Amino acid sequence: MSQTLAFFKKEKRFKEPYDILLDGSFINWLLLNKRNRHHIAKALCGGNFHLVTTRCATQLQNDFKIHETKALKDLHISHVSCSHKKKMSAVDCILSKVKDGNPDGFFVATEDKQFVSHLQEFYLVPTITCFGKGMVLRKPSDYQKEALANEDVRENARGLRVGRRGLGPV
Repeated sequence: MSQTLAFFKKEKRFKEPYDILLDGSFINWLLLNKRNRHHIAKALCGGNFHLVTTRCATQLQNDFKIHETKALKDLHISHVSCSHKKKMSAVDCILSKVKDGNPDGFFVATEDKQFVSHLQEFYLVPTITCFGKGMVLRKPSDYQKEALANEDVRENARGLRVGRRGLGPV
């Protein structure tokens, strides 16, 4: 198992089977480069996973006339529901799924480098990106490392109480 996957795996919200939320650019990249589930498994060091997307995230494909149904079926990609009523951009839709600490434990796969930078700067989201004909699980950013460390501190503090003799287990 890679160190990157091990880092995220120790956080309880990221557990197998992983839910990998794909944006339209990543699905398009998979199709153009003839990549399949095996290639994604290799990027995740063989971990079990589900590939998911949202209607908003695949809208870009429809705009480019890529036949989404066949692609989604061939790659075994299912749709997760959007929590919003009105149509939004793929980025805003995905951000709505991972806000508030990414409680559903999504990994996000995208070809959009600016989106990856934004996710790693402000969100606790493992990201999968592509380069050439390969893909990689990106190493956690300093923000992500610090956010998890702070969560560990808060989690440990919940199990302690202050008594006359100082801190102790509840």
